[in-house]
Amino acid sequence: HFKVFQCQLKLLEHLENFFMDDVDCIFPYTMIQPCMSNRKEYKVIYIPSKSIQYIVSRSARCGSGVSYSVRPHTRLFDFVRRACNVFRERCPYAITDGLFRVDVFQTRMGELVVNEFESLDAAYYGGGRDISFHVTNFLFEYWLKLLTEIDIIQDLVRQSSDTTHNNQSLLASTDLAVRKPTRKRERNNDSTKD
Repeated sequence: HFKVFQCQLKLLEHLENFFMDDVDCIFPYTMIQPCMSNRKEYKVIYIPSKSIQYIVSRSARCGSGVSYSVRPHTRLFDFVRRACNVFRERCPYAITDGLFRVDVFQTRMGELVVNEFESLDAAYYGGGRDISFHVTNFLFEYWLKLLTEIDIIQDLVRQSSDTTHNNQSLLASTDLAVRKPTRKRERNNDSTKD
């Protein structure tokens, strides 16, 4: 729900009506942001390790918006790179080496501002089929590498391999392997049917 409120009191009244069952005024999720006069938002995917940077969408939410970036989007992309560097410095334990999306607005004064950083579950489709394909491949390799480096995953894979090997050895040593019946046995079964 996108609504504009002139003061905090009006906002709280709206939330109380919206979450009427909650008598303690504890709201499950509320994001309050300053209202931009230019509501044009650029969502930019940034994966520095692969030199991938592209615009997913240029949406104008809650009304109209004026474009403030044109190809090759040098100013916008430079801003996104700087914003990511600042984010990494201030949040050193955040996961930012994989998929990273920066949503950007522009103020009345022409200044670019970050509306939101998205990482793990950021939507990245929209830059064209080829680029989305490259990002999908990157993410597959990225998560596969991370998961295979985790000790518990390595142990599970090792145990699975050991179990498979042990089962095959057991079958071979006890001669429990499934075999086709011999012709002689088939004939004997046919003769007993009469």
